[in-house]
Amino acid sequence: MRKLWLAIFGAILLLCLLSGMAFAQSDEPTVPFCGSLSESDCATLDASTMAMAGLTSGTSVNQLKLYATGAALGDQEASIVLTSERSFVISPQQLDRLNILRAMPPDQFAADPNAIAEAARIPFDIDVSQAVTLAISPELATRLADSTQVNVPNTITFHTRSVDGVIYIRLADFAVFTQQPDWTPEWVGIQTRVIVSNTISSSSANSTIDAAALQQALVPPGEALAGSIIYHVPADQVALYEDFMRLVALGAGEQNGELVHVYNLTWDLPRYFGGPLFAQRTGQTEFPSAQSRLYGSLATILLDGVTTNMTQAVGISNSYVYSVATNANWAIGLPGGQMVSDRPTVGFTDSMHNSNLNELQSISAPSGAVVPPINFVLAIVNLLQD
Repeated sequence: MRKLWLAIFGAILLLCLLSGMAFAQSDEPTVPFCGSLSESDCATLDASTMAMAGLTSGTSVNQLKLYATGAALGDQEASIVLTSERSFVISPQQLDRLNILRAMPPDQFAADPNAIAEAARIPFDIDVSQAVTLAISPELATRLADSTQVNVPNTITFHTRSVDGVIYIRLADFAVFTQQPDWTPEWVGIQTRVIVSNTISSSSANSTIDAAALQQALVPPGEALAGSIIYHVPADQVALYEDFMRLVALGAGEQNGELVHVYNLTWDLPRYFGGPLFAQRTGQTEFPSAQSRLYGSLATILLDGVTTNMTQAVGISNSYVYSVATNANWAIGLPGGQMVSDRPTVGFTDSMHNSNLNELQSISAPSGAVVPPINFVLAIVNLLQD
């Protein structure tokens, strides 16, 4: 069991390494890192986020998987998979208003109570349907049950929807944890409009609204489906990234019935830790140096067996992102010998597949949902207080 947790820890460490590299970017004026791409290909990739921000509807399936195999597991795979399927619909008018509020000068936004109230309500005016599933492989579920003496379900799914300002929660999903009375409805809805208005009024009166954070949270829902393998880096550091990163075009293909261009990004992790960019970030005064050679040598030894890559498919005709996938695996061991007996392999995949872009017309409320009249009750209470 210890080897299993070592393997899972290795997968998490690998994920953290890549995430740290991806987000450790400078606040200086930047340019897109294009690798070996043509100028037009790089421009297409760079424009994909803006194209996605203009979407009024779409569906995205996001999946994060941590896995381990080998060692005590043999040919079996222990894995944890988190999958989220989300659809959204926003009216063109709401999207335009979101962008107007987002573009307001921060001081002007903070001084306008109506803009603040409108910004706080916008997320509740976007219709959303979402299902989140946590799946544990049978091998891992069995081992967890043996060690905790608790029956661990292989799959748990939770469904939610937000339609016309009402948030719907599927109570039937919680039956996996406890037996529910026969009278329990499958879905229950929570009206939010009056609750949100009261919360905004109270926060405004108490001066507790963080206007800057509220404005920064105004992200077009399509932009959240974008993803990108284009890094924006300081112009004087492009050569430093070229030392350990490779970005290439893989050609044309088809996804969801759309013609797409496919691109691939790879990292050479040992070269990064022994390279000039890592030296600069860790305050090394010169490069190459004994310190950089030591880091590079240790990374070459400890990260032997690591492979990483990221692919992205972008529509040829519309620049929409149809998929993004990051894959990394690590055969834990040492060159010429094993770090642990029966060398395990750990890894993760992080993928997003988009579909129905600008095609969904509406999201319907769940049939038969019970919705207590909270808005009506709170409105009467507010009237009596006035």
